[in-house]
Amino acid sequence: MMKSRYHETYTLPFKEIIPSNISQYIRSAKNISRRIKFLRRICIMFLFREIRNERQTIKASDKKILWINISAPSIGDSLMDLSSRSIIENKEIDLLTDSKNSHIYHEDEYFRNIYDERIDLKNLNYDLIILDSYSSRSLKIKHKYFPNTKFVSLYGFFNGPEINRIYFSFYKMKDLLNQPLDLTKNSFLPSISLPDSKLLEKLPNNTIVIAIGGEWGYRTYDSWEYIVEFLLKKTKLNVALVGSSNGVKHAQKILNYVNSQRAISFVNQLKFKESVKIIGDCDYFIGCDGGLLYSAAAMNKKMLALFAELNPLLRITDSMNIISLYDKDNVNNISLKEIKKSINSLLNG
Repeated sequence: MMKSRYHETYTLPFKEIIPSNISQYIRSAKNISRRIKFLRRICIMFLFREIRNERQTIKASDKKILWINISAPSIGDSLMDLSSRSIIENKEIDLLTDSKNSHIYHEDEYFRNIYDERIDLKNLNYDLIILDSYSSRSLKIKHKYFPNTKFVSLYGFFNGPEINRIYFSFYKMKDLLNQPLDLTKNSFLPSISLPDSKLLEKLPNNTIVIAIGGEWGYRTYDSWEYIVEFLLKKTKLNVALVGSSNGVKHAQKILNYVNSQRAISFVNQLKFKESVKIIGDCDYFIGCDGGLLYSAAAMNKKMLALFAELNPLLRITDSMNIISLYDKDNVNNISLKEIKKSINSLLNG
């Protein structure tokens, strides 16, 4: 069985072809390390006797479901992996996710209750568990609280190759539900719900949002002041800056450079969902690959996105209103001229 299932680590679990780097990954990744990771995971399944609980479909009788989404804790990955919850109907779905992400899904229109790993779930009962993957972390949590509950998985043993996580989520969920995708009702977009609370400060009309800062240097753009200057001079738009603590220095640099009341900074002043609400109040979004970009995509905003290292095809879908720019090494290698040209295209439809 171990040998027969190893191919699942690098094989798409559905018939549809989606953007991926599977071929490149198989050529470059060390085979021994891939096999060791697979063996560790399948041994945990046998050790915990979870292999007997594994299923390949979500049944009509599975009314109460817990989705464990904890293996890939970045906000962007979480939003993409959970995007297919929008096609699950007639189920009560709870979510267990990383503590730093749980606030994103409060007031969510698809999830009933939101939990994180700090909460004791022993008194809860479910008809089925959706495991994000067969990572040791997910398997241990599942076995700790629900050792006898059946489960399905989004990624299963699939691990290593980069894939378009939004397409993957939708196509795998479609197979789990054993139903076709109704693309007249659903689009290949992430999903996020806006908070009910009102922001203290109302945005001026005709505002464009720029997300600044970032956790990774290669996808953190450092010259936003020239972009903001271009927008203020060439358009009548106001500019709202959003981001977390890693964007504070960038924001101050921008405001000092343009010295304009039409440039407003909310950087490190708002919770994530409040920043999303700012994006929701505007027509346009500019930013690099990250959680705020996929939040803007969820609201179907017109977007300009800067990507590096990972090809944009591994992140965007045909349902998005997006212009993407890409450099194989670093977003700062994308020319200012090219960005300005793309901004003109964005604003002119």
